Amino acid sequence: MSDTRTTKNAVYLIDDDMVRTANHPVPSGWDYDQRGAVNPVVHQFGGSFVIASDMNCNEPVSLRRRFLPLRGGKANFALTMFLKGGDGFYLNFYDENDNETLTLRQKGFSLVSGDKTIPVPFLNGLQYITIEFDIDEKLAFLSLDGRECACLPLACGSLASLKLGYGAADSGEFDIRKVALWINYLVCDRNLCPKNGQMPEDWYVFYNGNANAYTSAYYEGKPETTYALHAQNGSSVCAYHPFEKADGKVCFELKYLTKGDGGDKVVFALSKNEEDIVTVVDDGLRSMDSKGGVLREHSPYVWQFMRIEADTKTKKALIKHNGVKCGEIDFDIDADYFDGISITYAPEKDGYMRFTDVYAFVIQPEPDDYPKPPVRPTMKNGYTTGINVCSLWRNGEHWGWDAISSFEENKTFLGYYDEPLTEVADWEIKWMVEHGINAQFYCWFDNQTDAPIFKTHICGALDDGYFNAKYCDEMNFALIWEAANASSPDLDGFKKYLVPYWVDHYFSHPNYYRIDGKAVLSIFGLNKAIASMGGPETFKIAMEYLEDVLKSLGYTGLITMTSGEPSDELYRAGITSVYAYNWGHQSYSFDYVKSRIESQMQQDKLHVVPTACVGYNDVAWREFRSPFTSQEEFGQMLTWMRDDVISKYENDEETWKKKFVMLATWNEYGEGTIMCPSNINGFGYLNEVRKAFTVEGDDFESDRPTGAALDRLGYLYPRPRAIIQAPLLEKTYSDKGELLFKLDFDTQEKIDKWEFSGEGFAELRDGKLYGESTGSDPKFVIPVDFDAEDVAIIKFKIRAKNGLSDFSNATAKTANLMCHYITDEDGEWHYNKQLTPRAYDGEYAVLMPCDDMKWQGRIKAFRFDPCDNQGKFEVEEILFIKGDKSIIETYIDGKHYKSHHKSKVENGHAYVPFEPLRDFCVLTNVYHEWNIETKTLMIQKGDVKSFWTIGSDVVKCSDGKQIKLKKSLDSYDNLPMLELSAFCEFTGYKYDVKTGRIDITTK
Repeated sequence: MSDTRTTKNAVYLIDDDMVRTANHPVPSGWDYDQRGAVNPVVHQFGGSFVIASDMNCNEPVSLRRRFLPLRGGKANFALTMFLKGGDGFYLNFYDENDNETLTLRQKGFSLVSGDKTIPVPFLNGLQYITIEFDIDEKLAFLSLDGRECACLPLACGSLASLKLGYGAADSGEFDIRKVALWINYLVCDRNLCPKNGQMPEDWYVFYNGNANAYTSAYYEGKPETTYALHAQNGSSVCAYHPFEKADGKVCFELKYLTKGDGGDKVVFALSKNEEDIVTVVDDGLRSMDSKGGVLREHSPYVWQFMRIEADTKTKKALIKHNGVKCGEIDFDIDADYFDGISITYAPEKDGYMRFTDVYAFVIQPEPDDYPKPPVRPTMKNGYTTGINVCSLWRNGEHWGWDAISSFEENKTFLGYYDEPLTEVADWEIKWMVEHGINAQFYCWFDNQTDAPIFKTHICGALDDGYFNAKYCDEMNFALIWEAANASSPDLDGFKKYLVPYWVDHYFSHPNYYRIDGKAVLSIFGLNKAIASMGGPETFKIAMEYLEDVLKSLGYTGLITMTSGEPSDELYRAGITSVYAYNWGHQSYSFDYVKSRIESQMQQDKLHVVPTACVGYNDVAWREFRSPFTSQEEFGQMLTWMRDDVISKYENDEETWKKKFVMLATWNEYGEGTIMCPSNINGFGYLNEVRKAFTVEGDDFESDRPTGAALDRLGYLYPRPRAIIQAPLLEKTYSDKGELLFKLDFDTQEKIDKWEFSGEGFAELRDGKLYGESTGSDPKFVIPVDFDAEDVAIIKFKIRAKNGLSDFSNATAKTANLMCHYITDEDGEWHYNKQLTPRAYDGEYAVLMPCDDMKWQGRIKAFRFDPCDNQGKFEVEEILFIKGDKSIIETYIDGKHYKSHHKSKVENGHAYVPFEPLRDFCVLTNVYHEWNIETKTLMIQKGDVKSFWTIGSDVVKCSDGKQIKLKKSLDSYDNLPMLELSAFCEFTGYKYDVKTGRIDITTK
């Protein structure tokens, strides 16, 4: 793979918390060689990744990560892991040609690199390893727990990838917690070392009197650590960090916490030769310049963000406090460069302050192809629009771009971007503003409910990107309080910690979104937030408290909205309105969205903010494909909302109701609600917003990044990269079969053949089986008699929903349709003979029994459960579709290989789909890498690599051997179709093709 990009910007190339999705067993961007793993199928879910080597299999196990090639300059690497025992763990770095440039290998209680042995207490403990690379000098400076312990030579003049693992003869286990690699920072310190103790050696600490400086856990039971400066009785302590000389625009930023009683004094400074040049002071209640001029007041005992942008040419510094531009201050002393930063703590009496996430870097000059200022249209009639923004797109913090990379239609005009980058934010602001969108509603996750909020989850798009964007002031923002998937406080925690944080960081920002002077707050997962408060009445008290605080800031009130159905509970909780984060799998249908909104409005319980949605195609997250709406139908949806929904509130005293429309969603690439310009529809959806709500009312094709401008928008996802995954754009081979038979419900006689159990009723209505379940687990059973191998697909034409409210055109997916069956050899209903929908084509829920190992023999009874418990359902027909006899199942050492698409036989030759996410590599014990540029699949067995290229009829092997294919390698639905005889020739495996079945034997 080639990556020719370079950058002078301070950026991360890896910043990985090792999270993964349920569908993707490996963190995004990494290649996993599972051949020597103890259990290659089971991995740690969430915030770490476990690698355990099986010493009995004589195979290696490793994780590999490529990154932007570094051909000079300096870089820094950090690894936090828990080594649980064994011997032979290694950490290797490679150059662009995959030559080893640095090797660290564990031997007992030492690390070995070349002829150097570094003793460390290495077994059964938490390890923090850092390496500072000087690529020009070909040197690497190794530190353990912040203490430098070795200077090591680099064998090559570049860095391009790293690998962590065990060799074939090694054994052991380690748990990766954090991996980071960054370049071009003068200082980059996020307290990644998880151990208490002295500050690292690159900090110099100066004391005056009784004072101390150290690293410690921020809060008992939490994994984060911070630096703490402690001083007593008028003493002081200064933490100073030098760096190489830097001029131009130099930025210094950090997070800090003081006692907040007004008696603190913290001084932040950029310095030259240890002399303070630019200083900002904080006394715990306000930030000030060096002369005492107040920059910004803030709440006591709340974590603060300080950013100083100092320009050595103008001798002025722009101060941003919690994202707000507080003013421009003069240098205290003239200086033409900086070479250090300092944090000095000098309280009036005994106290301490904490700080973390310290950065210093040069802000590079704006390139010529930076996005031009947005051209703002004029909004009609005071209309105002908001859009949901899902901040998941910083690879390494969430499920990552790997899950999206196989779905070309979801690829945006920004590429696989890093959302905290300001240039990304400016492109997004430009596109939204130019098309009549007024506010971004950012998902906001709280991770702390019983102490001052230290770090929030997935916050870079707002806190870093938007707040520091050049065009930040062109657009408003608001919060979606994400209570469903984060911590939720009780009433005391809400008042004491959450509201002060919101006030300091968001509500006091001049760009916070307001309508008629009222702040707008969305709440996702309201039920969880209400439960944490102790009930709706207490939650209402919380909202009233927040509204009073906001009025003290100058707001006229608070508009709260939540995604969900109007209810008495929401009314009792003090919620103002409801809207939709999305409308589910039928969001593509204007008629469906219209019916949902009309149903909510008819209840007349809460105001309904109409929400337009472009679809909900969550194939990337859940392998379930549903349509996107057309541009024309999306325009009809918006016009109806403008003319027939909000116009109803023309005479309402609360005038905001006649102005406000929401859009779903800007960037939910996994859930498939995508309005950001992408391969789906370009600027089409945005143009419909512009036509509906602006005076101009025309199509507007905004600029878009290309070339170097596009290159600058993302560094954390390896380029070029895409994983091998079936995008499910093609029908399964088995879908080519004809209809075997169908079950329908057009007469009472047919309905009487079904046995219904569960509380409620079922009846014939308009040629359909209609029913309601008032209890739990409703089910229908009918006797049948057919060969399982004759049926490959079952399709349900059904509407069903949980709950007894109006249908609102709900689909089977909404209600979790489930089917079971009985065979002639197994007469019991059991969860392991269960079928669920695999796709939805707009009319039918599609089930794939041919993927089920238990689906064999004679099927004697069939059952379906239309919904989970209480619900409504309407079933028109059930289709049983034959399988294609040329399509056959594959078994590897007796285990069923459940690929999305089946193997096939053509001209007497068998072809097997290569689908790593369906455990092909695990079952055959091979390792693979995929080059999306050359369409070449590398498959490794033992030490030999084979290279399979789409369109080529020759497989080339690293040992010089070539294997001639019967036809050129092709793919089906993005899956390479391996010629089985060639694959077995390479691996030494055997295979047998029978009627309807392939057996591969690896042992």
